[in-house]
Amino acid sequence: MLFYSSEVPELVGLCTRVLVMYRGTIVAELTREELTEESVMRAALGNVPSDAVS
Repeated sequence: MLFYSSEVPELVGLCTRVLVMYRGTIVAELTREELTEESVMRAALGNVPSDAVS
């Protein structure tokens, strides 16, 4: 299922994988184990390591 939301707690509660975009580019792919409100917000603000996207 594909799901879109700007509500981070909703994403963390419902999803098993999240792709985060920053300035129109996917900057992070977070698995369920990596998925926290903090990790989503960090990526959404452009603060991700260069190897975060597979």
